[in-house]
Amino acid sequence: MTGAVTPPWLVAWRERGQGGSGETATVSAVAEAVPPQRPKANVQGFVEPVPWPDDGGKRREKVLDVDHNPPRVVRVVGWQRCMTCRKPFWSDDTRRIRMCRDCSDLR
Repeated sequence: MTGAVTPPWLVAWRERGQGGSGETATVSAVAEAVPPQRPKANVQGFVEPVPWPDDGGKRREKVLDVDHNPPRVVRVVGWQRCMTCRKPFWSDDTRRIRMCRDCSDLR
């Protein structure tokens, strides 16, 4: 095919060094496999989130037991309002602990 005009995008691509040397680069459409990172567990084998600033009880995070495969949910942590005095407090188990330490010590 004589007299064929090279498109401008192809000229620019070759000038950048992408394909001007005549070498063919092997490109895979599949990403390389990266082994999944296991979360860092504490001494008991639980992954516990760090307490975050008070958000009014909107956010809940799961505590995972990584000794099981797949990891299982042990409890749920987050900010809670005390059912007695209504003050916000950090609860290590939002499903079971409903009173702050001050109110639970009175009982």
